[in-house]
Amino acid sequence: MQLRTIIAAAALGLAATACMDEGGFGGANRPGIGPGQLSGTVAYRERMALPPTSVVEVSIVEAGRQDAASRLIARKRIAARGKQVPIPFTLRYRGDHRGRAADYIVQARITDGRGRLLFITDSRYPLPRDGRIDLLLVNARR
Repeated sequence: MQLRTIIAAAALGLAATACMDEGGFGGANRPGIGPGQLSGTVAYRERMALPPTSVVEVSIVEAGRQDAASRLIARKRIAARGKQVPIPFTLRYRGDHRGRAADYIVQARITDGRGRLLFITDSRYPLPRDGRIDLLLVNARR
């Protein structure tokens, strides 16, 4: 009798933890994200200057499933005009983006004046709840 009670309690505990979401923006039980603003900086570690014609692009995408294309939520392009890293940005996004088990991530890239990729994010940056993020990019030419 005691063994049945232990097995039943363990099964109930497993079922309860399976129903919990991960606490991020895109859990299966969450309706999506509301309107907001994301601020932060874009930087890289290399000790090299950006060309004056460089363009910084920061975007928020909904990447919910591996077999589907990411959906763009918001994007901001910033002309560097001789500025160097860290480059600040503010990105506003509209709300009511819904998706089952969606995962909202922040991406960034820096291109030269001809559109050639110089730096890109290579890590997954979840959309932060507090609206602040600092992105570290890697050299795309390695």
